[in-house]
Amino acid sequence: MTSGRLTLRIVAPAMVYWSFIPLLEIASLAIVCRGRPAELSFSRKVDLFFRNQWPPLLWLVLFAAVWAFLPAPAVIPWWSKRWLQDLSAAAALAWSARLDYGFFRYTLKRTPRQAALELSAQRLLSWIPAILIFVGPAAWQLIASELGL
Repeated sequence: MTSGRLTLRIVAPAMVYWSFIPLLEIASLAIVCRGRPAELSFSRKVDLFFRNQWPPLLWLVLFAAVWAFLPAPAVIPWWSKRWLQDLSAAAALAWSARLDYGFFRYTLKRTPRQAALELSAQRLLSWIPAILIFVGPAAWQLIASELGL
């Protein structure tokens, strides 16, 4: 948005920076699936698990497309309707959670309770570090600002 164009110098670091997200997902899946009988190879589990990631990725692509292809003055009034973004993001995440539950329940043949527990563990193991990486640096700035430091 600031430069008005995408260049390799802007895109390449962002690609590297975001590469830790799939790595966290894979690591958390490995932890959750360890010690279980190997119904499928781990690489096949990863492939099948990542098929369920399309709802939040579609949301991100649409969100980015709005900012990329529409002028900021047209987007900012829409952006101020925070409930719309929160609701649409929650819907994408809920849809993804339902697909992931199906992965644990039907692909990995877990009981409903096991599927829910493994899904919860996988999300906690991958999302907490991701949130700390993204929100951590900004959180300290917000806290300092609120405290008047």
